[in-house]
Amino acid sequence: MADSFQDLQLRELKDMITDLKKMINTLQATVDAANKREEALMEERDNLKDEIEPSSQKAFWHFQRKTPC
Repeated sequence: MADSFQDLQLRELKDMITDLKKMINTLQATVDAANKREEALMEERDNLKDEIEPSSQKAFWHFQRKTPC
């Protein structure tokens, strides 16, 4: 009887380990996807900054040029 209880307990623990491994893989995939999204958003932000900076520099130069000294 003790052997069958231990066998049952061992099987349950093995199942739990298998489930935990699956959960870890799922969580890792979620983290990887979030990192990719973050990287894409940062790249998009940098591209938008690059588009805005020349325009704001041009506007600032235009403003300085019209201001009498």
